[in-house]
Amino acid sequence: MEQSSVLGSRACNDDWKYIRRMCHDWLFSMKAIKQRNEVRERKMIEMANYLRDKEGKIVTLRHIVFATLANSMSSMMVSRDLIDIERECKGRNQRLMGFIEAIMLDVLGTPSVVDLFPTLDGLLGFWERRKATKLHQEFKSLWGKVIEERREEKCVREAPSQDLLDALIYNGFCNDKICGLLMLYNDRVVDGGAHKKPRVLHKLQDEIENTVDGDINNASYGHMPYLQACLKETLRLHPPTLFGVPRRALETCTVKNYVIPKDSVILINNWALARDPVDWDEH
Repeated sequence: MEQSSVLGSRACNDDWKYIRRMCHDWLFSMKAIKQRNEVRERKMIEMANYLRDKEGKIVTLRHIVFATLANSMSSMMVSRDLIDIERECKGRNQRLMGFIEAIMLDVLGTPSVVDLFPTLDGLLGFWERRKATKLHQEFKSLWGKVIEERREEKCVREAPSQDLLDALIYNGFCNDKICGLLMLYNDRVVDGGAHKKPRVLHKLQDEIENTVDGDINNASYGHMPYLQACLKETLRLHPPTLFGVPRRALETCTVKNYVIPKDSVILINNWALARDPVDWDEH
């Protein structure tokens, strides 16, 4: 999978820097975020309407939120939904949810034994690469048709780039690299725990009611400091992955009296950083 995903590569080379800049321009820059406000709002409205139609019935809220977030991201990347929210967790939806969780937990969220003990590469490396390759092939089967359809459209008409997929095709990326990149940007849903802290939930509700007059949109977020603090604290205590994407040292260097040899694999413990008692008082 590392060979087909420049962004997930351990080496911080020129290709990695180039594609990171492209993803920033199309997805995460302030201009891109503002341009895609309508997409995110539309997905939230679709979720609210779906839940309203299901009034009095039992629904799995986790699956609904998962589908909404996945569709928001896929709409920005390839201009189409990834999951059919009407089907909740049935058939293809269930397969997609299990697949994305496997990526986050087994490939990105769990440190590799080989990274910790390089001498075991000959014994265990084959099985880890096999697992990652299997996930990548499954993702290609899901998105390969979408990519080919877009390539055919670009050949028929020279339309300007509308999303990240258009930009990747225009810049000559092959299907393997595109699939690897899209795979890394698919997120997973974690269960929230606000219902276990009614004081926090009531304070959030009061802030929203006192701040927002009418419909809630992205502009409202900047006027709700308590909501911002809750979201940041949630991400601090429950990072999406325990470890960041492994990186490889380009040259020997020293960090806080630790010598890091050239070509060493570097793992950043996000969970430990967010709970360091030197910087965070848990009380």
